[in-house]
Amino acid sequence: VLALLAFSPLALVETLFSEEPVPFMVFGYNFLGSLILLVLSCCLVDLIDLGKGVVLLGRADPDKRSPWTQFFFLSAKRNLTQTKAGLALFTYVLMLAVTLTLSYGTPELQEVEIFIDRLPDCMDGYRVLFISDVHAGPLVGRAEITRLVAQANQIDPDAVFLGGDFADGPVRNIGGIVSPFGDLTAPDGVYYVVGNHEYLHGGSGPEWMARFAELGVTPLYNTHARVAESANCTGIDVLGVDDLSQNASVAGAMIGRDLDRVAVLLAHQPSVSRESVDLGVDLQISGHTHGGQIWPMHALSLPLNTHFAGLARDGDSWVYVSTGAFGWGPRTRLGCRNNIDLLVLRASPAESAPELSVAPSIVWGWFSFPFVIVTLGLCVACGPNRRRNAKLHASAY
Repeated sequence: VLALLAFSPLALVETLFSEEPVPFMVFGYNFLGSLILLVLSCCLVDLIDLGKGVVLLGRADPDKRSPWTQFFFLSAKRNLTQTKAGLALFTYVLMLAVTLTLSYGTPELQEVEIFIDRLPDCMDGYRVLFISDVHAGPLVGRAEITRLVAQANQIDPDAVFLGGDFADGPVRNIGGIVSPFGDLTAPDGVYYVVGNHEYLHGGSGPEWMARFAELGVTPLYNTHARVAESANCTGIDVLGVDDLSQNASVAGAMIGRDLDRVAVLLAHQPSVSRESVDLGVDLQISGHTHGGQIWPMHALSLPLNTHFAGLARDGDSWVYVSTGAFGWGPRTRLGCRNNIDLLVLRASPAESAPELSVAPSIVWGWFSFPFVIVTLGLCVACGPNRRRNAKLHASAY
């Protein structure tokens, strides 16, 4: 870890002259992320060991053990530490392989139908492709974005919405990396809102909006655009707001629009719904959460957002949250995967929509709470009395 920290300034300098991820940065970020998996592996093994102790409690007589118990706990008296270390290492390697496969795989296309009763019949079946949380910069380069754009164009949507957190750095350093987004094509255009990361690492939202405008993308900053409007169709209004950490204003985006038209809001952070629902937005589309990205970190991000993943009903509005095209920081993912989202709008009452299923990331989030509570509780309860507990544990055999 110290070596990574010592050489990281050199890698940061190298990223200024490269449009592809620097191997040292890729290794460093993912190594640090894998430490979360290592801690998780050790916790899981300790919980299994605790369960073993509970099973064997009061069964000190070996003759009372079943053959299965004797086999499974063969190392109960000897090499216990080595067995636990080996099991923890195996679990760590297995989880690391799974997470890196999920993290560097092609984003999975999630197709969702959204029923909006005010939607004009001429808009029934309208297909919107939503992409968020690309995080171009140290770990996501031009080549990967080029493949993402090619994948998006093959879907052939009616419109493309870009939901923020598209860059980790200022335009002067990494503006070239996002150039492939200029090749996105859709009959009704490509629209973009900024996220909180456009304001980090020396960047700013306005300069990134200007950069995407150069690429032919329409930036929306607390304003709206009339989309898919023609002589035979009223179309919809697409609203876009600044990031919630800055100057997001749904009310500002509503100024001057016809309230009889369907309003679709692009807002990077789901918690903008606290304002959008009250103002009668029909559909809000967001990213930001990454679906927790690395379990059990879901326990931290789930309570901080009004909506976390997938489609949900909020009052008379719909809110859809994508888990994002790529990860941030360490690319490791556990309990979610890379996604881009095809939203199909339906001109039908919301009541006619199929029953909503709970997004897998939310289920993972629910399980993260008891895991964290039990793990922290055991650390507090067992830590100060480790030696005494070890003796009691040994006596169970």
